Amino acid sequence: MESVLWYILPLGIAVALSIFPILAAVLLLLSKDPVRSSLAYAIGWSLGVIVLVTAFALCAQLIPAGASDRFPFWVHYLEIAAGVFLVIDGVFAIVRGRHHRAQTAVPEPPAWVRVASGFTPPRAFGFGLLMNVRPKNLTLTLAAGVAVGAAPIDAFSSGIAVVAFTIVGISSVVALVAAYLLGPERVRPLLTRLNGWLVSNASLVLQISIVSIGVVLVAVGISALSAG
Repeated sequence: MESVLWYILPLGIAVALSIFPILAAVLLLLSKDPVRSSLAYAIGWSLGVIVLVTAFALCAQLIPAGASDRFPFWVHYLEIAAGVFLVIDGVFAIVRGRHHRAQTAVPEPPAWVRVASGFTPPRAFGFGLLMNVRPKNLTLTLAAGVAVGAAPIDAFSSGIAVVAFTIVGISSVVALVAAYLLGPERVRPLLTRLNGWLVSNASLVLQISIVSIGVVLVAVGISALSAG
């Protein structure tokens, strides 16, 4: 159980650091109906995370138990290679982005940024669900779900692991919504500044997030090989 948590919690941190779910939460908190829309979005985002990781875990349990009680060693080498690639690609993208921003005006924000603040609660809920089908999020939840499903632990421990991953993964979005509910007058000016910074630096923050995911994959791979 403990080894599974050491594997999946860094993946949950990588989910929590995703820029676009955080930006969407900030936009909804600055909308005309911040409480209902942000709560609906947070519920949709949270539900999507737990459904995906649970589904992947259940699928992993279909693998014959006698085949292996742990991942093949080459999987961890693949994790390390993918992580190194993400780190290198992200660093080069950050360097290229700095050069590009120095020569151009303020970048145009993504199209969904211009419409997200007008979402009704049902649309915000659906948007939260859709945020989970981005390739990066699918990759991270797949890795966590397979780790839980393939681990030699009982159903109760698997459930605890899924809940722990979900709590960590949704923590950034939930923390923003909770902070607003506890003190909207104090939090709203901070959200306005954060929104402006995120929109202007979305590409940079995205690349930093990719680098962080790469570092997580390298650390997870090395840790698994060392433990083996």
